[in-house]
Amino acid sequence: MKEAVYEGFKNEDFDNELFRQLISLSSLYAEVHSRKQKGEALKDHPLTLQFPVSNRFKLF
Repeated sequence: MKEAVYEGFKNEDFDNELFRQLISLSSLYAEVHSRKQKGEALKDHPLTLQFPVSNRFKLF
């Protein structure tokens, strides 16, 4: 995915609006942005992100 995004920028296949949409899909970015918009200090509010995975998923 990262390589595809870099290639898109290199070839000017998409503009800042598409880049903004890609960034806003990030769960962490969305949460940080939301808290900053509310004026909350990030250091005072730890983040916990959870993602659903299969029972068979193994990290290592």
